[in-house]
Amino acid sequence: MKQLPQIERTVGVGLRVLLAYVFLAAGIPKFLDPTTFVESTANYDLLASFAPIIAVALPPIEIAAGVALLLGPRSWRQAATLIAFGLMCVFTYAVYQAWRRGIDVECGCFGKGSERIGLRKLAENSCLTLATVALFAVEFRRKVRDARSSLPAGS
Repeated sequence: MKQLPQIERTVGVGLRVLLAYVFLAAGIPKFLDPTTFVESTANYDLLASFAPIIAVALPPIEIAAGVALLLGPRSWRQAATLIAFGLMCVFTYAVYQAWRRGIDVECGCFGKGSERIGLRKLAENSCLTLATVALFAVEFRRKVRDARSSLPAGS
């Protein structure tokens, strides 16, 4: 069973790199072109009056989460994983409600020219949401295992 921690570490690193890439690739174009992102956000017809605030606030959060997932210490990675989970839940809901109401719009996920919303985007978002859950489970298990190994013998 000595291989299990190594497998968990490898899976954790893979999930961190994947999620960091997604959040950085999503956040940077939106940060560089907030006008387009305001339009994309408003097109969802969900809290459209808050679109300018969302367009300014969201990209730095996505970028910070991506950087923390990639380079941060464990506590930062865990916090970034929770933030990523929350964001993915919100993104998935936004796509779902727009698709359900028949709104045909680009998702705006990666800036201008993003794919249109639909079942494929819902599946993609659901998989990324599950990846955040898996990453948190791996990080939490490592934290528990490390805490147990630091206990004095016989405790």
